[in-house]
Amino acid sequence: MNQEPKQSNPNGGNRGVSNRGVNLVLGIFFTIGWIAGLCYLGLFVLMADAMSIGGGMGFTQTKWDAFLILQLVGFVLAAIAGILAGASFYCPGHRKRLAALFGWLLLAGVLIFISSFILPGLL
Repeated sequence: MNQEPKQSNPNGGNRGVSNRGVNLVLGIFFTIGWIAGLCYLGLFVLMADAMSIGGGMGFTQTKWDAFLILQLVGFVLAAIAGILAGASFYCPGHRKRLAALFGWLLLAGVLIFISSFILPGLL
């Protein structure tokens, strides 16, 4: 009676649940939620910018264009950061690198967005 020992399942006996599939769904939901949140925030920022055109900022057209372009670049960098964060859910081998890229791109996007209020005044 030479029997092989039974191998245990790392999922606790539930063979139907795949962590990779769950992480894929979570990553997709995170990315969609991140992009939707940025679109929502961007809509209100754009409305506030449009209402402040004559609100005493005293920008020329060139300064106004620079102001809007810098805000757009900040939002695009934040959107790319969210896509990388969503990818980190289902790429465990690259999670540390993707998390670092997420942090740096988000920081860059926020700093560029904040600088949009300072730099056009210096032009």
